[in-house]
Amino acid sequence: MSAVILDQEPDYREVVALICRRLGLLPTFVADRTLLLEALGEGETHLLITDSEAVGGAEGIAELRRETDLPLIVLGGGPTERYLEAGADYHVPKPFAPGLLRTTAQAALRRSVAVTPMARSRMVLGRVVFEPSRRRLSSERGRLSLTSREADLLEFLATHTGQVISRAQIIEGAWGGVAEATDAAVVSSVYRLRRKLVEAGATVRIATMPGQGYRLLLDAGAGRELMPAGDATVVLPRS
Repeated sequence: MSAVILDQEPDYREVVALICRRLGLLPTFVADRTLLLEALGEGETHLLITDSEAVGGAEGIAELRRETDLPLIVLGGGPTERYLEAGADYHVPKPFAPGLLRTTAQAALRRSVAVTPMARSRMVLGRVVFEPSRRRLSSERGRLSLTSREADLLEFLATHTGQVISRAQIIEGAWGGVAEATDAAVVSSVYRLRRKLVEAGATVRIATMPGQGYRLLLDAGAGRELMPAGDATVVLPRS
């Protein structure tokens, strides 16, 4: 397994390299955003770690996200919500404790490395097919990539379809309770996921239950539920 890292500060490069090796990742360092993009085509990569300033802030993150859906950790200062909205999966402000970065990297790798039974399946959500392991939505309009955080959120809501899920349950159940998985991150991720579902032409929607949390409605008009069928998960109308 390998990680591609963009960070121009020697002290942090040393810490990041140590953490990567302890997690079984071979660290590859690049000098700028262009080389970071080039490195993605040179071999199998499991994790991206970049300094916020070196990558070009939120605009650079958005550009990077258009090229890859790999788990992305952003280090450094700046507004967390802007980075997450641009496509980062996690933001670790500098200075940081090595243990925090290690925990965050472990959470990111769960999506990149671990293959669960649900991650091997496809979920048909109305007019849209959701592939958790590939982090994408497919419909007659084409394919739309999700960030790791968005994919985890949708998978968690879809496997609890019809149930009201609190923010705390999302933070723990979908994102593993990492430090930056806050209430604000839940609100931001739900907002972005709603926009992508609409863009994909989905008939499902994420309803806000005031004071309680969120609920995935697969078809508000017909009342539907998820039913497993072999290696896939399909949506069937209730009788």
